[in-house]
Amino acid sequence: MPLPLRNALFFVAIGPVLWTLVSTTALPATAQNKARAEELIKKAKKENESTDTRLQAKLDINRAIALDPSNSEAWCQKAYILHIMEEDEQALPCIDRCLQLKPQRAYSWNLKATILSAMGKNQEALEASERSIKLENVADMHITHATILRNLGKLEQAESELDAVLKVQPGEVTAHARRMGIASHTHHWQKVVADSTFLINLKDEKPRSVLSHILARAEAYSELKQYDKAIADYLNELKVIPGNRQLHVGLIKAYRASGNLKAAKEQEKVLAELDEDYQMPK
Repeated sequence: MPLPLRNALFFVAIGPVLWTLVSTTALPATAQNKARAEELIKKAKKENESTDTRLQAKLDINRAIALDPSNSEAWCQKAYILHIMEEDEQALPCIDRCLQLKPQRAYSWNLKATILSAMGKNQEALEASERSIKLENVADMHITHATILRNLGKLEQAESELDAVLKVQPGEVTAHARRMGIASHTHHWQKVVADSTFLINLKDEKPRSVLSHILARAEAYSELKQYDKAIADYLNELKVIPGNRQLHVGLIKAYRASGNLKAAKEQEKVLAELDEDYQMPK
């Protein structure tokens, strides 16, 4: 076979292999690209704080990764953005890539635990959470761990872990919120009162959140047979939102439990009128 023909056949055979190697091997990021990637990561973090700019955050973090594919922070931020957008199936390989690049990063293991938990993979999430705590023993890691324990039905363990967090950091807002929900299931009503009161007194709480906290506290007061306090909570909140059915129903139950049947009947009439007002016209 003539030499030119043999060379041609060789390149036909080896060409696809060479192309695969070239196309799948990332070129080293230049110093300029690395610097630009860092700028885009910071920009994406800020954009991710608002739903209005979250899509732009996703675009910018993709640009950062294209410029510097070995940047673990970029992969972590992409995983977080996707998680916030409830795209956890896509977020998981991103956080795995981050951990391949930087395996001793506690925050990344905590985020992986959160993503796995959101996907319903709570046993795997628990293992990732425990690894994050070994790397960095801080409140955020324990709150995630307690949340996963709650999801697994281990309520007493979850509550104890949040007790420990609040003993060290009594102002930890998320720990109060999570423990309040768990304590209502374990019937530790005094904790529900303590947590809901703390959350109600926060200055920046939204009205809808305040309502849920007041409903939780009023229920806890009723369970503790502190009916006057429960009734006061219901009445005070009804001044703000008089048309809320949950408040009226709770107030009726509290009146009945306290033995004030007259007040209960009066509230039943108010509730009946309220329901009638909300009925669709025939």
